[in-house]
Amino acid sequence: MTPNGCDCLTPFSVTEGDVITVRGTAVADLADDGEYGFKLFLDDASGVAQISIDAKSGVRVQKIRDRLLTDGEDFCVTRVVGQFAGVNFEVFPRTTRDIRRARPKRDDPCHR
Repeated sequence: MTPNGCDCLTPFSVTEGDVITVRGTAVADLADDGEYGFKLFLDDASGVAQISIDAKSGVRVQKIRDRLLTDGEDFCVTRVVGQFAGVNFEVFPRTTRDIRRARPKRDDPCHR
C-alpha cells in the first residue's frame, strides 16, 4: 500500500496545509461527530489517518456508507491536511468526488 504520508499519529505533520492523497481501508464505519459532521479512519498498514467530513461540505455521507465502506476495500481520499482545535491532523475532503474506491490493478490506484 502507499503510505499515507500525513503523519497523523505524530504531534507535528510536515504535510499540514498540503493537498495529499490517503489510501487505506476503513477501520470502522463512519463515526458521527455531531454538529461537525463525520469522522472516518483509514489504515494503510503503517498507521491510521483521520478523515474529517465537515457537516457543511458537499460530501454525501450516505453514498460513501452505501457504496465505499464494503468488505474491507481500499479507497482514496484527496484533500488538504489540517488540524482542528490543535487536537490532531486530519484530511478534509470537500466533496464526494474527493473520496473514491482505489483501483488496485493500476500503477497509481488513486489516480482518477
